[in-house]
Amino acid sequence: MDEQLAARVFDAAYGDHIRAIPKEEADAWWGAMDLTDKVAKRLAEKSGPDAEAMFRKALGDFAWEKVPLSATKHTLIHVFELLDDQALRAAYADFLDAPLDTAEQEAASRATLCRITGFPATMAMKSNTDEAQAQMLAIIEDAELRWEDQPERLEQFVTKLLKMGFEEDREEAFKDLIATASSEVGLVERLTRFKEDLDGKVEL
Repeated sequence: MDEQLAARVFDAAYGDHIRAIPKEEADAWWGAMDLTDKVAKRLAEKSGPDAEAMFRKALGDFAWEKVPLSATKHTLIHVFELLDDQALRAAYADFLDAPLDTAEQEAASRATLCRITGFPATMAMKSNTDEAQAQMLAIIEDAELRWEDQPERLEQFVTKLLKMGFEEDREEAFKDLIATASSEVGLVERLTRFKEDLDGKVEL
């Protein structure tokens, strides 16, 4: 999927929700995203792609509560040792320098890192979340191959797939998605298995 098409899909799927966020909150979120990208870019430049991957994985593990908060702190301390950039470290200092000795301190530190990273909150990952994300990516890649010469159809399909999590009536949204892919039997079968795996297990 080329960058322009991906940008249109992102805006169609998420744009209304992003624009509905109050400006002050949206500015803070974009600022946090810029900070994350700046840290990741500097890490890649200074210590290579593995260091960048370690940083991004640490934030993903934090967001999904995959590891104890102390493990996240340990990894981020190491990240900023590799960076050796006091200005960037200062942006994370409220988290890096905070104690985690009590439940109250841990809750405060979790909220602090959420503010720094732009996450609204963290949540415990369901048992099949990784699998669901992999399935969704595989469905998108399948659609790209099938509709390589039909960008408008690809855009419509991927937008509907990504918007399903926001729809009030997800059953109707899924039926509409199936109708969009109805000429592609293999893709319909893959979507049906995806829906069956998700039902009752993980939020779309």
